[in-house]
Amino acid sequence: MNAHELQSGRMSAMFLGTLAIMFGIADADVITVDDDDPSADFASIQEAVDAAVSGDRIEVGPGVYVANWKGAQPVVRVSGKSLDIVAISDNPANTVISGENERRCVEWEFALGGSLEGFTFDSGATNTNGGAIYLDYVGVTIEDCVFQNCSAGNSGGAIYSLSDTVFPPLARDCRFVSNDAVRNGGAIFALGGYDLYDCVFEENTAIDYGGGIYFDENPPIGEVLFSVITNCDFRDCAAMYGGGVYGGEATLWVTDSRFDDCIAGDTFAKTGWGGGIALGLGELQMSGGRFLRCEGGESSGGLDADQSLAVCSDVSFTECTGWTTGGGAYAFGAASRLEFADCSFDANVAANDGGAAISCESSVASLDLLRCTFDDNLGLDDGFCILAPNIVTARYCDFNQQNDGAFGPSVGHVYLSGIGIGSRFTGCRFVDSELPDRASSFRAVNIGGLEFNDCVFSGNRTIQVGNGIDTEGAVYIAASPDDDSRISFNGCTFSNNDICCWLEQNDGGQGGALRVVGRRVSLNGCIFELNGAAIGGSLHAEAEISNCIIDGSSSVGTGGAAYLYGDSSIVNSRVSGGADCNYPAIHAGNAISIDGCTITGRFGLPFVCLSEPIDLAVCKLVKGSTVSNTRFCDYSEAAIFGAWTDLGGNSFNPDDCNPADINGDGVVNGADLALILASWGQ
Repeated sequence: MNAHELQSGRMSAMFLGTLAIMFGIADADVITVDDDDPSADFASIQEAVDAAVSGDRIEVGPGVYVANWKGAQPVVRVSGKSLDIVAISDNPANTVISGENERRCVEWEFALGGSLEGFTFDSGATNTNGGAIYLDYVGVTIEDCVFQNCSAGNSGGAIYSLSDTVFPPLARDCRFVSNDAVRNGGAIFALGGYDLYDCVFEENTAIDYGGGIYFDENPPIGEVLFSVITNCDFRDCAAMYGGGVYGGEATLWVTDSRFDDCIAGDTFAKTGWGGGIALGLGELQMSGGRFLRCEGGESSGGLDADQSLAVCSDVSFTECTGWTTGGGAYAFGAASRLEFADCSFDANVAANDGGAAISCESSVASLDLLRCTFDDNLGLDDGFCILAPNIVTARYCDFNQQNDGAFGPSVGHVYLSGIGIGSRFTGCRFVDSELPDRASSFRAVNIGGLEFNDCVFSGNRTIQVGNGIDTEGAVYIAASPDDDSRISFNGCTFSNNDICCWLEQNDGGQGGALRVVGRRVSLNGCIFELNGAAIGGSLHAEAEISNCIIDGSSSVGTGGAAYLYGDSSIVNSRVSGGADCNYPAIHAGNAISIDGCTITGRFGLPFVCLSEPIDLAVCKLVKGSTVSNTRFCDYSEAAIFGAWTDLGGNSFNPDDCNPADINGDGVVNGADLALILASWGQ
């Protein structure tokens, strides 16, 4: 059952319950209250409550209603009665129940239902819980009311609610302004469920949890296991944990709601998390809405999940800040899972440890992304847009240009670490990112399995500023020696990625598009074009390559297309490259096998070399390498330098090659056109 079905079922049950009360009490009366109209039945609301029975309607005229006694006894107390208490004015400001900063406004206990409508609750105060209203097992509906300047010495600055009924309390079209609690729930503390529709929360604060609302322990009574927040606004609310909302062991359905400028924690002490929403052993289902300019003193400017499940669809995270990590969202704990579908992460900031959009601690169980976009996020310490363990599933997501920051390029796309359960990326785009020295787009270290299907890496650039030949390219993967899970790229495109600018003009580093260390990578049906590095212009890896097109260039180095080592092989592929020095196509550091390929090499200015001598050969192979059924095109002096074994079927006549034969199968046809279109992203 989805969120809307659950909400519909709950509202239907509440409606039927209300009808039962109405028709069960045939002789319900209307009682009038007015503090300055002698024709009214009573001058105080309490007198009317005392005279009423369940089902009666109390209509209250305009005025300011206060207690006529000393001490902490509330202005209005209802016990065991289901009443409708309604202000008859159209403006809540005209009918005020004031606690005068000495007492609660209303205390209501042990009733199936009832309502409060059209009041302003002002200056309610208590040393314990519920500054304005204390609800003790009452399914009361509060509608078109204002709660302002109320405070609690413990929890629930405006409302404190205890409920385990099938019909939890409900608030609709209410405003909560400048309420505070010393501990939890600056506006509302709800134990056992609370439903809110079309409400506004402004400048509510709590010292500990839930600046706007604190939810906890929704009990398993019948099928009611959740609280509802629909079309609500949280603005400028603050707490140490959960500036807008905190859910502890609670299940929350949040729909079309907005969290703006909410703050968790202390940015100076770097404590607190969950500027918009924080969960502790809870569950969130959120559809629609946004987190805007929210802050977490330590982490999670927008959303925090601690040992919790958070599922978000069509939610935007914009300009949120985690002062250590997790600008948009953060997760911690082995029970935590994050799922985002059709969400956007724009201009979020992680001030220190990365994860400008999303950050997950190493213990988190999973991070699932579907059709999400990431733009203009900023990490102030050479961070990444996503920082996570190796537990990510991403489908059809766009990772676009991130924020360069005040001191130059500073944010890559994704950083994974650890063996984890393995990650898979399908149909994702990683484009136009820059980062000094480390991988400009995607970095994974000490990992287990990793799979990419039909992904695009384009226009990413690593700016070499200090690490020299060790500078990483667009994608850098370092595998864990304790795991042998597969690392593969299938149908992926790498275009216009490079490492720049060693000696100020020439490419530096290794593997301009892709570098893999510690394990053999599988490449099938991939396209590499116009990538550059000093060594291995497109690729630097131990690789199993099939049905690929690899084009690249190197300067002041070698292996313009690819630098291969270990147990590498190339089958049914086209390899071409350029170099200012040696081996513009392939440089093999270990014995490799080549079968059914077309290989082309071109030279630029062969006078600046990192390695000597200048051999002017297209490829360098070492003893044990084998070549079969392969054509070598466009070479200057030699196709191959070094020792290798000819297994037959090879051609060394450049005239046999047609530059329009993109896939190198000997004919020019639609298959070549398809490869061109694929390289254009069509």
